[in-house]
Amino acid sequence: MLSLFRASLTVAALVFVVGCAAGDDPADTTEQFFQAMKDNDFEKGKELVTKDSIKDMKEPKDDEKIDMTDLTIGDAKVDGDKATVPTSFKVDGKEVKLDTVLVKEEGAWKIDAGATMSAMVQGMMGDAMKGMGDAMKDAKDAMKGMGEDKK
Repeated sequence: MLSLFRASLTVAALVFVVGCAAGDDPADTTEQFFQAMKDNDFEKGKELVTKDSIKDMKEPKDDEKIDMTDLTIGDAKVDGDKATVPTSFKVDGKEVKLDTVLVKEEGAWKIDAGATMSAMVQGMMGDAMKGMGDAMKDAKDAMKGMGEDKK
């Protein structure tokens, strides 16, 4: 009887561990996903995205594989069944920052690839617009100085 009790405890512990690995924490899911992408483990990556996201994913060819470094995962911000996780990494030495978007699907946190890509594009556009604004301000300041030299 005692061995049956021990076996039950072991099974319960395994279910708990596997359940945690399957996406109880949005930040953990995010880290597992980007680590899978970094390792070019497409099958593992598919396990961590929503069902809707899987149909839009295609396995990269060997010459399309990403050389990702310096992966950093921030703290998740959870709002009901949705969460965002600040994520950054480098590709070809250039830093990429984005908010990874996750949703609860069948009790586990899964990455919404479409929403994450939209967030990334919006972030890149915002950075580009800020850069253009800074450049225009610098040009305006430079032009002010030119008019004063001729007096």
